[in-house]
Amino acid sequence: MKRGDGTAILLHDPERRVVTLVRQFRYPTWEKGPGWTVELPRMRVAEGGGLTREGEDIEIVEMSEHDVWRALDDHDIIDAKTLVGLQWLRQRRLS
Repeated sequence: MKRGDGTAILLHDPERRVVTLVRQFRYPTWEKGPGWTVELPRMRVAEGGGLTREGEDIEIVEMSEHDVWRALDDHDIIDAKTLVGLQWLRQRRLS
């Protein structure tokens, strides 16, 4: 499987205290749970991504900081890049 180059971005509105994430079905996580992950938006450098013709089911989700912290504490967010980004944000917001 060739994945290509990509990056993720933490979309945070400090005035409204909300984070924008995506909810996406990922087949490998379905084998161990519901299959849906909540994660940072990822942009592929290569062409494509998030297209119906590619079989991707993606929903944009805006969460309050409070709900994001609770999701982290409850282990509802399992995507590594998202965990790192949100923990980084949490440390800066709490300090």
